[in-house]
Amino acid sequence: MGTSVGTILITFKVHKRLADVVKEMEKRGYMDRWGELSDNKVHLLPDTSLWHNFKSTDAAIMDLKNVCAAMNILIESAIAVEASSFTGI
Repeated sequence: MGTSVGTILITFKVHKRLADVVKEMEKRGYMDRWGELSDNKVHLLPDTSLWHNFKSTDAAIMDLKNVCAAMNILIESAIAVEASSFTGI
């Protein structure tokens, strides 16, 4: 069980209304981008991925379940992992 709180990455596939799910998750503090101050770059995650800097993996999955249940949207798959550092292009 993922109860340790830290930086997490959640990736998911929903049956419909992806943009609405992402918007609701963002209201809960999830982000779809991060920046590197050293070179003034902003990195965007793929459309179905978000990150949070102070959440457990269990809590992230529960947030997704709650958001989707409230909008009557089927979650086809999801995974949340601890992610202590990011590198991207």
